[in-house]
Amino acid sequence: MLNQINTRNSMAQTKIYEYSAFGILIQSEILLPALSKKTTDSDQNAIYIKIGKVPENIKNEAPSLNKNICFSKTEFLFQVPEKIKIYVSNGSLVILETFNSRLDDVLLYFYSNGLAAALYQRGVIPFHVSGVFLNKNKVLLIAAKSGTGKSTTAINLQEKGYPVFTDDTAILHKKDNKVFATASYPMIRLWQKSFENQNLFDHNQKQRLLQDVEFNKYGFSFHNDFSQKEHEVLGIVFIEIGEEDIEINTLSKIEVTQQLINNTYRKYLVKGMQMEETQFRLISEIANTIPAYMAKRPINKETFGTFAGQIVSEICKKLV
Repeated sequence: MLNQINTRNSMAQTKIYEYSAFGILIQSEILLPALSKKTTDSDQNAIYIKIGKVPENIKNEAPSLNKNICFSKTEFLFQVPEKIKIYVSNGSLVILETFNSRLDDVLLYFYSNGLAAALYQRGVIPFHVSGVFLNKNKVLLIAAKSGTGKSTTAINLQEKGYPVFTDDTAILHKKDNKVFATASYPMIRLWQKSFENQNLFDHNQKQRLLQDVEFNKYGFSFHNDFSQKEHEVLGIVFIEIGEEDIEINTLSKIEVTQQLINNTYRKYLVKGMQMEETQFRLISEIANTIPAYMAKRPINKETFGTFAGQIVSEICKKLV
């Protein structure tokens, strides 16, 4: 209750910027350039973002992942020493406390960790996926471990005529015997090597992320092409590093289930917040509804263009 009163008082005295992420209204005291401006008139169930002093401890804490992360079902406390602390409460309040860093240099920690914690506190499980549009209203999702080539593959698919839907995260749900996805926010993140393997963005569009930490990782905005609506998912392709040749195979429902478990975003929160049943039910619904594929690209070979082309011929064109 105290947090709600303080939030209302703060809103009355401070300029508020309104955005949307994962289809949720974000009301913020600070500029959040990676997010999309809101398109809804409702301010119910918003997530409120402010700068301030975060609590030193939380109540009823679950076993900590490490000394920099502790959380319960209703509170989340995260820190990068000497850079930023993030506190999330009840899926509705996020407090950012910075130290020796410029806010713009550490906002990615909020976009990734803070927003994910707020989703979990709301009972929503995000997935570690990128995605492209197969047509105006339907999408193909792409999932993989970090560094495997998920975003680069999505960029290469864009170059072949499939516009970006989301990068890195999305939330999924089943409705009317179909699976739907809602994108996170309009920013693509690429390592320098991935940037060199694409032709969609040029050097002038680079936005440096995590200064002095991930100095060769950059963000690229696509606000004009971003959709805040949910879209039907026609399929999902998981990417792994293979041997000498490109391989694409259809996965069984059991294999899809395991892959979705592995690609749950910030999945340590599932167990810590006792959401295993929610996760299993959602993943089972997805695995039983849409086709899924394993695409393996050769190790130590620059085959992204050919790899994306094979995904187009063996997956994209068959789904629409």
